[in-house]
Amino acid sequence: MSQTVVERYTLRRLRSIGLIAAACAVIAWWIGYPQMAWGAIGAAPIAMFNYLIVYRVVHEAEREKSRGLRGILLTTLARLAISLLTLWAASRFGIEVMLGALAALVSEMLSYTGDTVRAIISLKRG
Repeated sequence: MSQTVVERYTLRRLRSIGLIAAACAVIAWWIGYPQMAWGAIGAAPIAMFNYLIVYRVVHEAEREKSRGLRGILLTTLARLAISLLTLWAASRFGIEVMLGALAALVSEMLSYTGDTVRAIISLKRG
């Protein structure tokens, strides 16, 4: 496992996931979609849990390289199942709640976008 991949998975990202999900909730509430805000708030802990299981398996893969790839694959499939179940459950409350839950579930990917922007800025600085 590449050291840069392991370095990318830190517990600090949990804060980013929470902040992005909260920002989505505030924006949804502000523009008049309170149900979407509740969906984002409700799914934020699930998004954080999804990240934690990947965090754990990536760091275990660094220690036990022989079982690393299998663990990452199984964890990815588990995350997919958890996310689909979350979206299905949120859809029972309406499309707005489901869209809010989706916003929270993709908050991890949005936090990686911030990493990309910071990397580009650091490259331009020299």
